[in-house]
Amino acid sequence: YQRRVRAKHRERRAMSKVGIETLSLDQLVALKQRIEEELDQHNAQMTQLKKALAKYSDALFALSAFAPENAGKPMLVPLTPALLVPGKMGDVRSVLCDVGTGFYVEHSVSDAEAFVNRKMELMRQNVQVLQKLMAQKVQNIGMVENFAQMKAAQG
Repeated sequence: YQRRVRAKHRERRAMSKVGIETLSLDQLVALKQRIEEELDQHNAQMTQLKKALAKYSDALFALSAFAPENAGKPMLVPLTPALLVPGKMGDVRSVLCDVGTGFYVEHSVSDAEAFVNRKMELMRQNVQVLQKLMAQKVQNIGMVENFAQMKAAQG
């Protein structure tokens, strides 16, 4: 993800070697709109990343229940977010991990915790990259607005 974002950013920078001061007022307005649209897309991506982080956090919490003393104990099994059915805790030594695109891998509880922690760290890194990119977009919007105000004042 990080490589994709950086490559896209470098590509846009290479394509936009035209100085902002040479743009007309209409072009500045269009540029500002484009940057705002990109910022909106990044906000949507940030929301998705934060939701995924919350799900992984919930998974870590659920893994904490997989202890030998809980074997055979009654529990509620979620079939959907709104439907829970009674069940009993079975094997507490291993779990199935969703590794994406419908594939599941059996892991020991400690390996599953390590897997979830790695995924969470990767997402945190992606959040940081996205935050920096969004801050740059906000800065760019301010710069474009300043140039647009100067162009409007000039006539």
